[in-house]
Amino acid sequence: MSTKFIRAIRDIRGSILFLPFDKNVYSNWSDMFSKLTIGFTALVLLFAMRYSRADEVILSNGDKLTGKVGNIYGGKMKFISPALGEITIDMSQIKDFHTDDPAKVQIKNNGTVQGKITSGDASKVVLEGKGDVLLDTVKQINAPDQKWTGSVLVTGNLARGNTEEANLGVEARALLRREDAFHDDRFTIAGTYTFGSSGTGDNTVVSAENWSALVKYDDYFAKKLYGYVITTAMGDHLADITYRIAPGVGLGYSWLDEPKVHFNTEAGVSYVFQNYDPGPVSDYASLRLAYHLDYKVLENLTLFNNLQWLPAFNDFSDYNLFVDAGLRTNWTKQLFSEFKVEWNRDSTPAPDKVPDDLRFILGVGWTF
Repeated sequence: MSTKFIRAIRDIRGSILFLPFDKNVYSNWSDMFSKLTIGFTALVLLFAMRYSRADEVILSNGDKLTGKVGNIYGGKMKFISPALGEITIDMSQIKDFHTDDPAKVQIKNNGTVQGKITSGDASKVVLEGKGDVLLDTVKQINAPDQKWTGSVLVTGNLARGNTEEANLGVEARALLRREDAFHDDRFTIAGTYTFGSSGTGDNTVVSAENWSALVKYDDYFAKKLYGYVITTAMGDHLADITYRIAPGVGLGYSWLDEPKVHFNTEAGVSYVFQNYDPGPVSDYASLRLAYHLDYKVLENLTLFNNLQWLPAFNDFSDYNLFVDAGLRTNWTKQLFSEFKVEWNRDSTPAPDKVPDDLRFILGVGWTF
């Protein structure tokens, strides 16, 4: 280090040490520093209090988890841990838990109550200021946000060489379930479209072209009983069905509505409008019978089966039947693959057409 640089440093230090003392200046700086210190300390304490507030779960083995208690339904608790992320805990493995924020407790057929959970286990929860609530009387705690959920599935195949073929299909379904003090209902919207061709150049022919749509509203009168309004529509170029539209109303019953299995049946009346090309335009009143079943075999594997039967009231041998059965595998929280078999039967098809259509469908999808 040079002698000139050292001398310069000493001169600066000497100048600072022998600055004239101004009491007012130093008093103002002292006050400002004190205020900044107090403000910073308060800010630190605020953040500490904010992040120290957390729900706590004590497991049967004595382990403690801190984070956020989410949805409690069907003997399972969703819990969000800063270290582990979202996990699912069996309620039978919980010795005790409490929440720092009010929880929303949905009582079966009796509305919702709110309050901090001061203690809870697999049999009951204790709400601050409200006492014990048996979980046998509770439908769920901290129900998920009421928002649209659903999925989009893409299917297809491509062949080149001795066989020139291309097929592409898209299926979409969206559902909104509302359960609160004012609503107990469900909206469903769904649609499909498939197109396929084979051959090359002037020899290209359409090998598949069909579509379908569904709009449905369910209104629950009781825990398991609901009324529905539905409209289905479909068309199939190769079956010469320009359209078939079937609005209807009826009643449904949820026999099983659990995390692992859902099974419901429906019965009602529909009015069918259909147009064949070539062929007649017709309309008739029909009975509508349907069911839906899905069963979660494993955490990432679900089996499903659906049926809808529309027989004409004036002739039960004149009917339309739709059946599907398949399985869905979840690879991630959103990504899944699906395989299913569909059977469509039109007992009185268009001229020169067969009554049955059987499809094997494999695709990849995304949930939202």
